[in-house]
Amino acid sequence: MAKKILLIEDEPEHILILRARLEHAGYEIIEARDGNAGFNKARTEKPDLIILDILMPGLDGFGVCRLLKADPSTKSIPILVLTAIVIKELANKCLECGANDFMQKPWDAKELEGRIAFLLKK
Repeated sequence: MAKKILLIEDEPEHILILRARLEHAGYEIIEARDGNAGFNKARTEKPDLIILDILMPGLDGFGVCRLLKADPSTKSIPILVLTAIVIKELANKCLECGANDFMQKPWDAKELEGRIAFLLKK
């Protein structure tokens, strides 16, 4: 059975690229286009991993991460933050919010797949 990954990302082209790459790698992909929808989907779909963008309309990635880690039904789901923001302190802020890992866009496909595989083994 394929592992299920929830993409919480507001940019349609990023979703298309990630979906194609991760489905090719054998993962089942579900998606949400904003933070509120992502939080709700995580609670109902129970994905094995969440890939989370930071800059989104409404509830941003920091807020989503905090909500997911505070909710007993989602707190154990690993979160990989994938963002285009290039601020050194951002990785620490993501980890403080409860994220398990952090990558910047543009991402390297092999590195992304390796980090996903590592997070899914925990």
